[in-house]
Formats: sequence, C-alpha cells, structure tokens
Amino acid sequence: MSGMSAETAFLLFWIDFTVMALAAVAAAVIWGVRAGQFGNQDGARYLPLRSGIPETRGGESGKDGKGATTDEAAGRHLRDD
Repeated sequence: MSGMSAETAFLLFWIDFTVMALAAVAAAVIWGVRAGQFGNQDGARYLPLRSGIPETRGGESGKDGKGATTDEAAGRHLRDD
C-alpha cells in the first residue's frame, strides 16, 4: 500500500477545513458576546437613521414629520432608559 487514496485525502482536507471554519465562527461569536456587540439590539435598528448628513438650509429634508431630524428621532430611541 502506498498511502491514502485521493478521495480520502480530499475528504480529510474538507473535514479539517470545516472544523477550522466552525472554530473561527465560534471564536468570533464568543468575542462579540464578551465585547458587548449584541448588547443593544433595540438601538441597532435605528443606526441607519443616524446618517450624519447635514441638513439643507431651506428644505425639509431629514425631517421625520414631527419637526425633528432623523438624527434626533433616532436619538430618542437610542437613549438608555
């Protein structure tokens, strides 16, 4: 016998690759939990509203219909209660 077949080597390669990928994903999730990346789920939904784009002088762009800019409207929801 001269060693393992090509099919066995291929299978072992993909098993090793899958185990390493799963370990990397697990490490990323553990880091995220420890670093508090998943801590403020309610505030995360309002992050796209905080664009940081300055308002135009004469227009109503950036208003949420209640007289507040989208940044101010998002800030109302991001404050800790």
